Amino acid sequence: MNRPSDPAVRAGRERVLALLDAASAGGSLLVPSANSLAPIARLDLRLEAKLFRRSVAHLDQEGSDYPTRRLWPRTIASAVAAGALDAVLLVIAVVLGWTVTTVVTAVVLGALAVVAAGAIGITRHDPLRLTRSERRAVHRAGHWRSAQPWDGHLSAGPEYRLVQVAAQAAVRLANARAWTSGYLDEHRAQLDLGAELDAIDEQAYALALALALARARAGVDGGPSGPSGPSGPSGPSGPVWLAAIDRVAALHVYAEHVVALDAELMRAAAAFGAQHELDRLYAGGARDELATAEVRGLIDQMDFIRRSVADHPSALESGSA
Repeated sequence: MNRPSDPAVRAGRERVLALLDAASAGGSLLVPSANSLAPIARLDLRLEAKLFRRSVAHLDQEGSDYPTRRLWPRTIASAVAAGALDAVLLVIAVVLGWTVTTVVTAVVLGALAVVAAGAIGITRHDPLRLTRSERRAVHRAGHWRSAQPWDGHLSAGPEYRLVQVAAQAAVRLANARAWTSGYLDEHRAQLDLGAELDAIDEQAYALALALALARARAGVDGGPSGPSGPSGPSGPSGPVWLAAIDRVAALHVYAEHVVALDAELMRAAAAFGAQHELDRLYAGGARDELATAEVRGLIDQMDFIRRSVADHPSALESGSA
């Protein structure tokens, strides 16, 4: 357990240790947390699929916008306004006894009601529309907060900073579009980022508490010998502490791979877009050639007509007729 066999995790351990050394060693009053634009905690599969489709359509993850929303000002509001005016006319027609007008306005009012109801139904069933409950679920899933009572001297140790480093990796991973793509469906089923942070947080707090209790029992500020001493299983150089570091290191390394996949997908999309644009230009060029040939045929006909007029002036009379 002292040294991981995977070279990538070994390199990740070195990076995590460097981050721990670079972080402030002073105590903090802040509880470890992670805030991401994309969900950190696992969501319902149906909602995850909807969020991915929204990202493809360049719509905000928590936004209230959706493609058919434009029907509200264009169709629904117009139908309601026209229906209100038509209802006034209907009342006037009924009061004055205008039978034909009453029938016509009633038919128009019914038609407007059908249009408004149909438009409302279309917007409510838009596959990219997020309901209020779904937006609340996405918002909650994008925020993680430690459930452990980090305070005082416990927040001054490397265990606290380890949780912060893990939260940074989770945010980086969650914000990568590749993470929510179809390529990583099975990965998301296996790796719940929220649960992973909870587990890392719980173990790091247990390590910090064990070390603090061991120091208190020894009555010294330095690390005692024993299970929680510097060389003990849960001490700063012990196998339990290194196992916790390796877990965070693996999360960091995995996040780097997902970010790299994200870049590959962006390059592939750009290449596809460039090829699509090139194909469109070639198609436009082919249409230009056909149009040129057609106009060229008209030019040839004009030359023939001009020669005919010049050779046979008498044809003007019959041509104008």
